[in-house]
Amino acid sequence: MKLAPLGILGMAVVGFAAHAEPFVVPTPEQAHAAVVTLLGDDLPGMKQSQLAIGTCLPAPNPSHKGRVSCTTMLLMPAGTSEAPMDFYQDGGKWVASPPTNLELPFPDPKLANQHWVPGTGKP
Repeated sequence: MKLAPLGILGMAVVGFAAHAEPFVVPTPEQAHAAVVTLLGDDLPGMKQSQLAIGTCLPAPNPSHKGRVSCTTMLLMPAGTSEAPMDFYQDGGKWVASPPTNLELPFPDPKLANQHWVPGTGKP
C-alpha cells in the first residue's frame, strides 16, 4: 500500500510532462542570422562573425509562443562578446530580441572555449 501514493505522483508527473511545451532552440546559424537582422551587418566584423549558443532557458512570461532566452557569444576576428538574447519563431523564421530571463549564467561556462574560426560559418 505504500507504493500507491508514488503511483499517483508518477501519473501526475507523466500528465504534466504530456502537457509541457517542447523546448526548441535555434541552431547557431539560425541564431546568427536573427542577431545580424537585429543588429545590422554594417558593424565592423559583423559579416565575418559567428555565433555560439550557451545555456538556454524558457523565457518568463513569453510574448511569443516558444520564446527562449540563451546566452550567446558573438565571435569576430577582433574578439568576442558574450550577451544574453531571446529568440522566438515568427512564420518559421527565428527572431532575436532583448533578453527577458535574468537567471542565465554570466559568464556562461558553456561558452568558455569558443573562438572565431576563419573560413567557416561555425565556431
